[in-house]
Amino acid sequence: MLLAYCRCGIQWFCGRPSGKYARAVTTQEYSVRLRSVAVSTRVLMLCQLRSTWSSHQMISPSSNAVRELVVVTLIHARVVPCLTKLHFPRMGRQHGPIRGNGSAKRFALLRGHMARFGSPPYFMPMNQHHSIHSGTQSPLYQQIATEIKQWIESGRLKAGDAVPSTRHMADLLGVARRTVMRGYELLISQGYLKPISGIGTVVSHGVSRELTASSLGHVLDSATRSDLRGVLSEYGRRLLQFEPGMQARLNSQGGPPSEMLPVRAWRQVLLRHFNDASQYTCDGPLDSFGYLPLREALANYLRRARAVKCTAEQVAVFSTSQHALDLIARLFLNVGDQVAVENPGFPAARLAFGSYGAEVRPVGVDQDGLLVDELRHIPTSIKLVHVTSYRQDPTGAVLSVTRRHTLLDWARSASALILEDDFDGDYRYGELLPNPLQSLDQDGRVLFLSTFWKTLFPISPLGVLVVPLDLIDIVRRAKNAVESLPPAVEQRALTDFLQEGWLERHILRAQRTYNRRRQALIYALTVLFKTDVIIAKRSAGMHFLVKFTTALPDEQLADCAATAGLSLASTRQYYVDHPQSSEFLVTFASLPEEAAYGCVQRFAELMKSLEPEFGCRWDAVENSLEGPVEISFKRVSSGRLVDCISGG
Repeated sequence: MLLAYCRCGIQWFCGRPSGKYARAVTTQEYSVRLRSVAVSTRVLMLCQLRSTWSSHQMISPSSNAVRELVVVTLIHARVVPCLTKLHFPRMGRQHGPIRGNGSAKRFALLRGHMARFGSPPYFMPMNQHHSIHSGTQSPLYQQIATEIKQWIESGRLKAGDAVPSTRHMADLLGVARRTVMRGYELLISQGYLKPISGIGTVVSHGVSRELTASSLGHVLDSATRSDLRGVLSEYGRRLLQFEPGMQARLNSQGGPPSEMLPVRAWRQVLLRHFNDASQYTCDGPLDSFGYLPLREALANYLRRARAVKCTAEQVAVFSTSQHALDLIARLFLNVGDQVAVENPGFPAARLAFGSYGAEVRPVGVDQDGLLVDELRHIPTSIKLVHVTSYRQDPTGAVLSVTRRHTLLDWARSASALILEDDFDGDYRYGELLPNPLQSLDQDGRVLFLSTFWKTLFPISPLGVLVVPLDLIDIVRRAKNAVESLPPAVEQRALTDFLQEGWLERHILRAQRTYNRRRQALIYALTVLFKTDVIIAKRSAGMHFLVKFTTALPDEQLADCAATAGLSLASTRQYYVDHPQSSEFLVTFASLPEEAAYGCVQRFAELMKSLEPEFGCRWDAVENSLEGPVEISFKRVSSGRLVDCISGG
């Protein structure tokens, strides 16, 4: 019915209504219908729009009214606005400005409304259990005005939201249209509503307030709240023991800068599949491990880039790597089982294991990675070990070859599993890494976890799990129970992205840029802080570890860095116990090399103003610099980048 409604909307906008659902539809009504269906259905409607456009069923293919309908569909289908340029004839700036009469004006008004409010005009449906009744002494139009006013003042209707048309509101309430018009006129005179030609009546600015729990009447007293917590499962109670918002802070630190994303290439492959409606048909059984061509492309990529020994049969695709962590925890861990994690180590892994009742055992790390000998001294048996062998998070250490073999020997003797996490192994700067544990494993005890978080987020945060052959069946059963099928369109787009070499070209290009930014930031910190900063010798990914010699608390250091435009994240959340003070992860990926020295200089000046002792050391450094410092980068025959520093 929705597809028929969509087709009818196109025909009506072109002046030729027909079919069972033929009637005058407005953009607002069409938008509301779109809001009520799933995104996949919206994409199907978008494909219907495209096919109707191409089949020449309309009187005027260049009608601006159709453009208006298409734009609304694109926005609600969560599709990039460039679809209007690439897939619909004569729908883009390259074809000149939009000209016409009524429909052109509506389209221009729609674009202006979107630019002002950030969304198309749609109304929030009125509550079916409204308080408007004809039996009361108050006139109906006043009841309508009072009801809408309460919605606005409570924050349920926000500035820019459109209220229903008078005709639609009259049908909804079963009253005369003139009654609704009087109610709207009353609200317009009071400043609550504002009519906009071509769009409708919207909520005015300054009259709505932010929607909160208190405005909805959802604020509970402490006794009621404790009673509700009593219905939680053991899993829910364990989650309450973890610090709230931990993963949100990690996510804000880890993604690539927007200017480094391969948006054009991704859009090219994505639109290719959005335009093909045949991919939504299911001719055979679906594999919970994911789209088979994608798994083949991933297996080829992991063999090339990581030396992982795997076939497509062993590759499982997840929506994110955190979903894979969650599945591993619930599949292999019981309450009370012992799990060894790096200390400091990835906090999300501890969250996944601890939420299912496993006891987390911290194991130290040094410049060669995980201290495997500490595993032998743990009195209880370890069932699972989580290790970041390519780049230890957060120290940046690489697990040495000797310890890799020692860890595998220990896992064999202890009958334990190893989860090898390749969270941040995409970008490496002048250092050849040893083969992964998975390729050295002869007993099927290593699960290899990878992700596109550092390279493609938020374009595609898919996670990849390489499963040992003996565990494929049980992992497939578990995945089918918790996540039967990852996003279909995204999987097909990523398949082309890998097969056509876009990903590896993007990584090489981004790595050159990140390396220049990394060296510029390391140089600025070394010159300006000298012995007051310790920088980790090894760094990969998009950040490195630093430790400052200062008495200032971590919160003040982070505030100073944010003011100066420098991204610092404390490592406290990475430690199971005994966190280090004044130790931070410094992100260099989003800081251009020409701005690095200035940001670090402002950061040092702010620290000088807060700590007198540091100010004395800073004055000595400042006097030793006779002029501004410029950093240039030249290539040497080996292909590595070296710093060439010249004083002004």
